[in-house]
Parts: sequence; structure tokens; C-alpha cells
Amino acid sequence: MKKYKFNRFASIAGKALFVFALAAGMSACDNQIYDFEDNCDPEVPQDTEKPDVKPEPEEPPVEPGKIRIYVRTNPGSGGTSQVAHVDNPENVASTSEGIYVSIDLEENENYTLTASETNPEYKFVRWHDDTNDGYLTEGLLEIQNIPATALTRYTAVFEKIEAPQEPEEPEPVELGQYYVRFVFDKNMQFTDGFKDKVKSVDLYVFNSSGSFIAKYHDEGAPLREEGYMMELNDLQPGEYEFIAWCGLANNGGHFTVPVDAQISRNDHVICTMATSSDATHQAFQNNNLSPLFHGRKQNAVYVEKNTDPQVHTVYLTKNTNNVNITLQHKDGLEFERNRFVVTMHDQNDVMRHDNEMHPAVQTVQYRPYRTVLGSTVSTQTRNSTVGNFLQVELSTARLMKGNNPIITVEDTESGKTVFSIPLIKWALQLRSSNYQGIEDQEYLDREDNYNLMLWLDSNKDDGWFGAEIEIKDWHVVDDSTNIP
Repeated sequence: MKKYKFNRFASIAGKALFVFALAAGMSACDNQIYDFEDNCDPEVPQDTEKPDVKPEPEEPPVEPGKIRIYVRTNPGSGGTSQVAHVDNPENVASTSEGIYVSIDLEENENYTLTASETNPEYKFVRWHDDTNDGYLTEGLLEIQNIPATALTRYTAVFEKIEAPQEPEEPEPVELGQYYVRFVFDKNMQFTDGFKDKVKSVDLYVFNSSGSFIAKYHDEGAPLREEGYMMELNDLQPGEYEFIAWCGLANNGGHFTVPVDAQISRNDHVICTMATSSDATHQAFQNNNLSPLFHGRKQNAVYVEKNTDPQVHTVYLTKNTNNVNITLQHKDGLEFERNRFVVTMHDQNDVMRHDNEMHPAVQTVQYRPYRTVLGSTVSTQTRNSTVGNFLQVELSTARLMKGNNPIITVEDTESGKTVFSIPLIKWALQLRSSNYQGIEDQEYLDREDNYNLMLWLDSNKDDGWFGAEIEIKDWHVVDDSTNIP
């Protein structure tokens, strides 16, 4: 049977043709219960002899015009998977949880497979090609020109949806005080990571007219206590605006905010990333930036103190990101450490009090703060191929939808640009369907780590040139030059 490779591409016509570039495979399972962590291998008790098992009868040949389909539910790590299958394309397969797989026989011996959930506790994850041991696309799966007599198996995999974790209620505090609580749940885990991620807090307080009132600071161990809140001493009843910059203390000078004497209004509380300048007057940043967070709360009203504490919550956004880029040659050729130069350009070094970018910012060249030249072993074929790889890491300030940061890879020997990658464009287009309902800027703020794999190829005329790109787990393009 011909093995099909499903690619997912973004086009003006709006067709989504990008694919998963996952390396792991999954074996088909039959009608019994399996331990999911053992990758569907039947559980065998330890230190006991295996009982004699009669050989399974051979499966009947597949009738013309029919394929075999499996449905598998995964309750989560450490649980079990329930597997059912159906041979008749006119029927459906379902589990006791109310999950269905439908199979429609189309004209010209083409099949259309769809999966749906009727139990809100489960979600469809992906299709798996058991015959060819590969992951396939999410959602609708079209199978073209499958021979009617071929033994073809596909598995629909479902996962149990974990209930969202509600932030823990703060511990009881002293009555009659004014407090501010900080929450950092704008991340890909959708859980509050304040006490684990935030090391210092600078809270600037302004009145309803935007005039500066006071600044409060805290850092270290108190922030790691469960239910931490900042007490606002000497604050009078009224309506206030809070602006928080978190991570300024002991950050190596990576980010700075004007001193208190230079602040009179809310729009003075801007945060600037430190940059250096080279001989060509190009501003650049090549440090591993300390994590920076921003938060803002408007119309926070405190009334006359009474027997109950009054608490307002400031929600934080992380303003720093990590970009990990790996270059590897498809034929395993060796790399020279200084031959390829990887950089990214953006205009995001000055962040305003409302966390927007300042209009008068400069263009900053982000350079690697870490470079590794190493070896890896490919297991794609029986004969392992030893090849070299080059890995670099960049640390950047906040990524904004309105900006266009470009990652470039230049070959210093030929003087050519091997790759030119619009990071935000591909990051938004290649996000998982689980996050399609999130607004673009919120997605960029939640995701703070980007992994890119750049595959190089070569020929006698042009030397090295870009061949393929993978961003996170997505295969992006097959092209010999730059990316549009």
C-alpha cells in the first residue's frame, strides 16, 4: 500500500495544509484493556510466569470496499485505554463514553473519516495510521485511492479533558486592610504560576486622574508563600490604578523603569530593555533575559475600612520569550561554528505603562546568548548516520502581533541568506487547533518558548541552502530559498 504524507499549508484560499512532524509512532490495539503508559502493550504481572495462551485466530481478509477502523479513549496518564473497532464502512464505532468514529465510502474508492465527541469530558486528539505507523491530521481525514482489498487500519485517539484548576483562595488576612493579589495564569498551562515564576514585584499606584501616589516593593521568600498578597499601608479610601512591573530586582540590568522622582503620571512608568551598540551603530541584545512581567488594574476602589479586608487582583503577562533554533544538514555534513550567523530583528525594546510598544523604539538585533555545536545520531534508517548540528538560543522581549520579527540565517562563506522566517506569522498559523479560539495577542503572550528545526541541503552550484523548517511540532515548508 502506498504510504501517504499529509502536509498542512497556509494559502490565500484559506486551506489549512500543515502537518504534525511528530516522530513517535503508535501501535494498533485490539479489543481489550491496556495500560496507556505502556504504549498499549498488554500488562504482564511482574515476577510471574506467563500462562499458556492459545494463538489468536487469523483475521479474515478485508472485503472489497472496506477498511478497518479503531477508536481508542485515553483517560489520562496511569489510566487505561478502551479500544473498539468496526470493519463495515457503513457503520460507526463507539465506546461506552459516547465517542464515535464514522466512515463514509465516497466515489472512486476514496474514504472520508470523521471523529466526534458526544461526551464533553473527552476531546478528539488525532488520527493514527496503524498500517504505516504514523501520526495523521486532526479532524477530517481524507484517504485517497486505497485499494479495496488492502488491510488498512486507522485509529482515532481521544483524551479525557482535565478539569480546569481554579486558583486557590487566599489565606485569611488581617481584617480592615487594603491588599493587592497577583495572578499569573496567562500561560499555556492555564494555571497560576505566580509563586513559582515571579521573583520581585514593583507596584505603582495612581489616582483616578493618573497622578502618582506611591510605590510598593516586595521580593524573595514572601512571594513564594501560598496566598501571598501585598498590603498597601497608609493608602486612603478612593479609586486607583495599579501598574505592576515584576522581575526588576536583581535582573542584571536587563530591564529598567524610571526612578520614583521621575514619575508623576501613569504614562511615565515605561520599561526599557538594555541594549548594546556595535561599530555599525546597530543596537543588539545577546543576554539571557531575566523573566519580566507586567500587570495593570484600573478602577480599583477601596471604601472606608471595615471589618473585612478589601482585595483587588492584578493579572500578569510575561514579557520575555525564548527562541531555540537548531540547524542540521539532511546528509549529515559537518558544521563550522562561525559559518552560519543566526539573528532576529524586532522593534520591542520599550514597553509602555499599558504594555503596548512605544512608538519611537529602535530596531534591535537579537543575537544568540548560547551556541552549541554537537553531534547527533539519526535512527531514521537501519544504518545510523552520524551528523553534526548547530543550536542557538535567543532571548527576546514581548512579541506583538503588530510587529514583524524576522529570524535570519546567513552563510558567511557565500554571503547568502539561507533562511528568512517571519516568526509571528508562522507561530499564529501553526498553533494547535486546541488554541484556535484564543485571540492572536493572547496566544503570543501565553506561549513563551519557540523551537525551530532548520534542515539544510546542498548542491554543487549553490553550496548550502534551506530545505525544510519545523516550528514546534509542525512541518512548515519545503523550499530551497527564503520563506515569504
